Amino acid sequence: MKLESIYTKYPELNRELLEALVSKLKNEPYRSPLNGEGQKLSIAIAYADLLLDSADDVTEYHKNMLKKYFSDKEIDSLSRFLIELQSHHPA
Repeated sequence: MKLESIYTKYPELNRELLEALVSKLKNEPYRSPLNGEGQKLSIAIAYADLLLDSADDVTEYHKNMLKKYFSDKEIDSLSRFLIELQSHHPA
C-alpha cells in the first residue's frame, strides 16, 4: 500500500494528523502539527490506541470527546483510516 493513496482517500482529515498517526502506529517518533492542532492530534492518538487495541471498548463517551475536535464525518473517516492502516501495518 502506498501511503499517498491512502491519504487521498480521506481528504476531510488534516494531512499532518494522518502522517502523525502513521508514525505512531509504526512506533516511530512524530512531530506535532505546527498549526495549533496539538490537542486535536493528542485526542486522535488516544482514540487510535483505544480503537486499535480494543475496538469493542470504544463507547459513546469516547465518541463525544472526539466530537469536541472532529465532525461526525471526520470521526468516521478517522476510524476507517486507522482500521485500513492497521490492516496494512499490523503491530
